[in-house]
Amino acid sequence: MTDKVTKNLDNIFVEERLKRRTDDELKVPDEKIPKVQAEIVETSTDAVPTSLDKINNPSFATVEAEEDFGIIRNNMQSIIEQGAIALTGILELAQAADSPRAYEVVATLIKTLSESNAELMNHHKKIAELRGNDNGTANDISNIENAIFVGSTHELQKFIKEKRNDAIDSNSSS
Repeated sequence: MTDKVTKNLDNIFVEERLKRRTDDELKVPDEKIPKVQAEIVETSTDAVPTSLDKINNPSFATVEAEEDFGIIRNNMQSIIEQGAIALTGILELAQAADSPRAYEVVATLIKTLSESNAELMNHHKKIAELRGNDNGTANDISNIENAIFVGSTHELQKFIKEKRNDAIDSNSSS
């Protein structure tokens, strides 16, 4: 037991001596540390526009978004064009090799290209929303499922007859 205690104490003292020696070797004299002089200067933040001001300014945000959209559009078109060229080459290779793995690569590339096309269209939709283009084109498209008419059959026939007459009148006046 005393052997273990002595051994542990020796380890502690050796570690302390090494630590002191390392600290002494690494200590940099004060005269070698450069003196830094600093001065606090107060400035007005009103004169300099911050990035937050730019972000809150709708016209600046729109201009930046337009520029980014142009870059994104060019990049996406380039990716799609290069992907189409690569698809042609890989498809020829797959047909020549008749390898299932080659056809798997072709299928993956086709999927990636179709996703890129969809992403490009999403960018167009986002930029149209940003511009505020609400001319009733893409935003009005919706799927109607299970439309139910609430009313009597007589009211339904009357409604259909009015719509039919309106359609006939608009066609005859054109």
